[in-house]
Amino acid sequence: MRKILSIFSLLILLVATQGQAANLWGVTSLTGGGVGALDALDITGYGSPNYENLSDGDVAVRASISGTTVTYQVFLFDADGTDAESSPDIIRPDDFSTQGVWRKWDPDDGPILKESELDDEGKLEDVTNTQIATEAEAQGYVAAGVTGTLSSLSDGEYMAVDYLTLTAGEDINLASFSGFPQVYFKNDGVNDGGRIFLFDADVTATDKETFPMIGVAVSTATTGNSITVRVEGMLARRDGFTTLTGNQDEGKPLYAGTTGGGLQTLVKPTTAGDDVCRVAIILQVDGSGGTGDVFLYMMPRVSVKVPI
Repeated sequence: MRKILSIFSLLILLVATQGQAANLWGVTSLTGGGVGALDALDITGYGSPNYENLSDGDVAVRASISGTTVTYQVFLFDADGTDAESSPDIIRPDDFSTQGVWRKWDPDDGPILKESELDDEGKLEDVTNTQIATEAEAQGYVAAGVTGTLSSLSDGEYMAVDYLTLTAGEDINLASFSGFPQVYFKNDGVNDGGRIFLFDADVTATDKETFPMIGVAVSTATTGNSITVRVEGMLARRDGFTTLTGNQDEGKPLYAGTTGGGLQTLVKPTTAGDDVCRVAIILQVDGSGGTGDVFLYMMPRVSVKVPI
């Protein structure tokens, strides 16, 4: 069932990428010209079964179910195709004159059409040459994600990141944990900039209050070496935060200030009724281990109010 749902979700995506000119057609047979036949769909629509012309990138689906077994075939319309009919791979509409054929496409070949194969109007430039990624490749794209570093950006730039490459402040060995260990980021008072440390529920009270968890470690590292941390947020560089102190504030959160959308501050709100909302974590202070003020904006899911 999951595979069937994935296929039909993909078909919706295919039609969406083709723009308003594309249609999704359902058929019950391929040839013969009868009711429900694929070849009965006219290139030049003028009445039943289709009042609209077939367009490059139109999708047709033939599906049937017998007991619990579902079979399906998917076809893409190639408005420039001139191939001879060879069912089920190539189907010519009954009103074929000089060009326009249906090409069979197997969803098992993969779910992703590369954007480079679409023209400026969102139509397929050449269906025969369209490259389709395998399911494993598609999963790999998601798993790979986007990795940022503290030197990735110039002042004023930002990027969505899935991972950060940082420096371990202690030995972290994934083999020692049943899952991926949660970590936090702070300046250890010795080294320039901040480093990654293991976070737990009974971490020292000062650290737990001052340095929030940033993510989970997904690689093994020894002290002073690079470690990859899974995060979720927006890496941003915005120089000129004059209130920051290098070799001290790395790892601390920025809170939403009392001016709408404006000032973000190191000071935690204490006025009764105010929201305590962490907006970002400080990753780098200009001149302390690197150039520029760098932050990880982690969109808050929950904010708490100061008791009244």
